[in-house]
Amino acid sequence: VTDLCLQKVPGWNKLKEQDIEIKELTEGLSNTLFKCSVKSSEAETHQGISDTTVLFRIAGAASAKFYDPQEELKVFKCLSNYKIGPHLIANGDGWRIEEWHDAVAVLVKDLGNPSIFCQVASHLGRFHKLSKREDFPSDLSKENVVLSRLISWAHAAMNMSFDDPNMKKQLQSLGVESFVNEALQMVKQLQEKNIDCCGFDEVFCHNDCQENNLLQTQYGLRLIDFEYSGFNYAAYDIANFFNEWTMDYFYPRPPFFFVNLNDYPNVNVQRM
Repeated sequence: VTDLCLQKVPGWNKLKEQDIEIKELTEGLSNTLFKCSVKSSEAETHQGISDTTVLFRIAGAASAKFYDPQEELKVFKCLSNYKIGPHLIANGDGWRIEEWHDAVAVLVKDLGNPSIFCQVASHLGRFHKLSKREDFPSDLSKENVVLSRLISWAHAAMNMSFDDPNMKKQLQSLGVESFVNEALQMVKQLQEKNIDCCGFDEVFCHNDCQENNLLQTQYGLRLIDFEYSGFNYAAYDIANFFNEWTMDYFYPRPPFFFVNLNDYPNVNVQRM
């Protein structure tokens, strides 16, 4: 990570390895993220450095099972050009260096604050109009990504197996087959029905609007992390956001998230 930063970040080639500080932020199935900073003493010495902190992203080994990495890079470059996503500094096979935002992630308990969720509504509203822009990339896939993922993830789930007896037992207790049948039935219903409703307009969606992907900055709220972005029903983005009000991912014990259905927004709040 340090070597690539010294090579690729403008101005950092003047620095030495010991001048860079690396902090791992998160490690998950999709990505491992690092905050890479020039130590303050060196930043003052080398005035020509425009970025003193960058985000280094390494694609997880399992990421290709969840989304198409090549398509994701196209989406990121598009949103970076639109100044919706962070500025792309450099990228290579399985890694990317991005602009760093000084920000604090929104906490799940804050999603019910009107000053937060009204900003999210604004962001999603603009996001859903992006594909109408004349300069929207013509080579981005127009396939409904959630329908295709429901199918591919369902097949992957059915093919999951473990050698460990305890893991086998846990897998059996989940009732995966019933989830898979429900997913495939849902795909069939959505593909067959011609529903005349603006919520079923297929637009460019974020598809993962949750508190960890919402940053509070001095300029207001920003959306980040577009790995799952693509064409989908507008209603999905909204409904998924409402679901996220009930899920706290900062939970110290397995499965490392906590669901409280009482936090789901009531009808008046949904309408707002």
